[in-house]
Amino acid sequence: MIINNNIFIPLILLVMIGGTLHILSFGNCLQDDAYIGLRYSRNLADGAGLVFNRNERVEGYTNFLWILLGAFPFLTGIDPVVYLRILGVISALLAACAAGRLAALLSGGSVIASAVSALLVASMPFAMAEASMGLETLLFTFFVIIAFARCIEEGQDLSRKGYLSGAFMAMGALTRPEGYGVALFILGIDLWQLIRSDGSAVLRNQLIQRWCVFGIASLSHLFFRYFYYGDIVPNTFHAKVGGGINSLERGFRYLVKYISDVILLAVFSFMSALLMLIKGSRFQRRLTILFTVFMICYPWICGLCWRRLQAHSPILRIAISCHGRFFRFRSCFCIPIEQRKTVEDGCFSSSGADSCSAHRLW
Repeated sequence: MIINNNIFIPLILLVMIGGTLHILSFGNCLQDDAYIGLRYSRNLADGAGLVFNRNERVEGYTNFLWILLGAFPFLTGIDPVVYLRILGVISALLAACAAGRLAALLSGGSVIASAVSALLVASMPFAMAEASMGLETLLFTFFVIIAFARCIEEGQDLSRKGYLSGAFMAMGALTRPEGYGVALFILGIDLWQLIRSDGSAVLRNQLIQRWCVFGIASLSHLFFRYFYYGDIVPNTFHAKVGGGINSLERGFRYLVKYISDVILLAVFSFMSALLMLIKGSRFQRRLTILFTVFMICYPWICGLCWRRLQAHSPILRIAISCHGRFFRFRSCFCIPIEQRKTVEDGCFSSSGADSCSAHRLW
């Protein structure tokens, strides 16, 4: 993948400047959840542990990594409010750059695809507002998108180690519990690839490296959560999700509300997915089905999170980046299956695809 840096760098710099100004336009106001997290962070820094009230072990947060990062200003004497806002800006810019990177990978190095994808992230008000309010949403977004991008890079070159993609997935899961859902989505793709490749040893080793890193980090956190708080899910899960028939009806209302809140993006994603189902390869169709199921299930199950779009906003951006057919970008990922000549070691090979001539299913 070759990108013209003379065009790419100025465009990305403009996007980053615009994104920063967009975040600052929301003013100096932190959301209440940010202050709840800061109290946990302060108690942690003071040696009282990860608690809201001393001697009461209740996991009233869902952003473990963000809480750990939030302890830094209390250890150094920095203003925690200013620190969280700066961290939010940095996270948002990283998310925009990661979206650009993912689009470039999927479009064969298209500068336009990369810049448009980064611009979409930087221009979303509900996303940039999250960054300005001291919340972890954009950090989670960064880890999700960069994990997908790294998986693609590793898939294009089987000599790459799988540790980095596993680390990015683990950081996403530690930042938001929805990261486990994203990891499950990637696991489904990896298992399908492994079966399709007839047990390729090189592919198997790469996937073992990826999931060992993710497993060690995530299981360590789950063990800590169980032995420290006495539960494997946050207390807020029980409060927001609940159970019984009422949760199904409530989930349907949340799903409808979510779609109405992001109607333009929902329509765009639907049209892109429809094109994939009609014109895509067998793998692309299956990937689209998995993707759609995830998109429907998350707002249905997670209830009150629809306002902040904490998991599905990065997923929407991945959809925008992935569906190169809709923009008609030149994309090796979107080459029809009938144009591919051979399948070797889990890679699709195609003549006339320039530098992107060999792609694994990722």
